[in-house]
Amino acid sequence: MNNVKVNIVVISYNAFEYLKTTIEQIFNTTKICYYLTIIDNGSDKDVRNYLSDLRERGTCMGIILCFNNTNIGAIEALNQAYSLSLKLNVDYICKCDNDIYMWDFWLTTLIDSMELDGDIGMMGALRVSKYTKSIDPAVDTRFVQSKIQGLPPKLEISRFFNDNISKNLNILLENNGGGIKVLTKIPSSIPGHCVLIKIKALKEIGFLADPRYHKYGTDDIDLCWEFLKHNYKIAVNNNVFVYHFRHKSLPEGSERQNILRTNNLIFYNKWIKEITALRKDINFSTYLNDKNNEDYDVIRYMIKNWR
Repeated sequence: MNNVKVNIVVISYNAFEYLKTTIEQIFNTTKICYYLTIIDNGSDKDVRNYLSDLRERGTCMGIILCFNNTNIGAIEALNQAYSLSLKLNVDYICKCDNDIYMWDFWLTTLIDSMELDGDIGMMGALRVSKYTKSIDPAVDTRFVQSKIQGLPPKLEISRFFNDNISKNLNILLENNGGGIKVLTKIPSSIPGHCVLIKIKALKEIGFLADPRYHKYGTDDIDLCWEFLKHNYKIAVNNNVFVYHFRHKSLPEGSERQNILRTNNLIFYNKWIKEITALRKDINFSTYLNDKNNEDYDVIRYMIKNWR
């Protein structure tokens, strides 16, 4: 990992307490040298003032800020961050949502694992999900979060771990088996809330988020499929858990649903050849109806908008 250069990218839009929590955790828990690039999408004045006052701390080598006058959406902002990353001449981009919480050595562990296999183009962390076991292995983390969501960020984290974070974080990791889950074929995907991406591989694709999508959503799955199509592996590191408060900068209700519905259709039209091949598989219905088959979870979610 010697001399590896990383740019941590955060797209911000309001959600001030969650953004501050995310930035503070990046500063406090990242033990290797990195750049921090923040693209703000027209947030309120208090957020912009906070960002303007940020200074390098710990192992942060530089902070790059870009202030957009309006909310241009995460997709366009991600590609702004990609262009800035190319100018920094880094080896990796680490894309982080603005409502996450990580622990010591999170980035070190991701990079060390990526460096072991040159064919892995993108690696994510364990997330809050119905497929991720909580400290009680019989209960998934999404269910646990549903009981505490809406508390102040740090209190939510504490309650998630039954007020004993150091002990129960290790239990959660043990319950999920550790190791690296490597994925090589469509329709697999990895969580998009915290993703380490190899710049060399990303250059072959040409974007961090396909600009044909509208504002936000579906682009993270699309990028996974792009990597797989370009013969790169994608992976989830089960030794790293990054908590995701989820959707704190997104609107509720019909606006969000309409954008996601539109993007799902764009995704379908872009990947119709691959989706058709999946549907022709004799086992397609079995995979689709097996709620424990995580690889088909995306198809299961989107298919209602494809009919």
